Amino acid sequence: MQADRQNRNHGVKGGVDAMFKHVFDEMNKMLDGIIKAYPSAQGEQRQELLLRWNVLRQMSDDIIDEWLSFEEKMSRLNALQTPSSELTAMPPETREDAFIKGQGYYQLLMYTQSIEQFDKVLQRYPDSSLARIYKAMAHLQLEELDESWIQLNLLLPLTDHSLLQAIIYNALGCIMAKRGQLERAQQHFMQAIQCDSSLTEPMSNLEACRSRGQLQNGNQLLAML
Repeated sequence: MQADRQNRNHGVKGGVDAMFKHVFDEMNKMLDGIIKAYPSAQGEQRQELLLRWNVLRQMSDDIIDEWLSFEEKMSRLNALQTPSSELTAMPPETREDAFIKGQGYYQLLMYTQSIEQFDKVLQRYPDSSLARIYKAMAHLQLEELDESWIQLNLLLPLTDHSLLQAIIYNALGCIMAKRGQLERAQQHFMQAIQCDSSLTEPMSNLEACRSRGQLQNGNQLLAML
């Protein structure tokens, strides 16, 4: 019985995967054709290509909106399945639609839209450390270093959570490194390691600082929070 159920579940997943792959394959083919033809297109042909591009953009926006709506419903179902003791321990803002959308946009690398959602959360929950760290990291991903620095320094004295402190110091180190202040960057990475050695990014970034390698700025965030 259990094996039959697993086989059915596997079959359903395979069918869904194939359906989405077909849709995105067709969208990518259309987009590749537009990219190839647009540079040399003129007049009516260029207008036709622009029309097709607008259709693809609208389809993309619609897919993202539907996905975010689906994520909200999944989160509500997850809340119903979560034991009441665990649910009570969760910060109340994490059940807000804006918070769920903000996380969704962050996962989709749509950082500007993510910031907009977390701004809404912070209007209602100005002391939310989770909303502020996501906002700070989104600014960092957009290379908006000054705003990220402000958000991180607003948050740092308000939390005694060692993992969150490590994430903050790691991000501050990345900002210092991007500004060319490598000595201060290394100090921040060392502070991050002291706060929580389970976060591997600060150690990698400390090495990167010394060897002028590639920094890691928040790849572990989604898995940790």
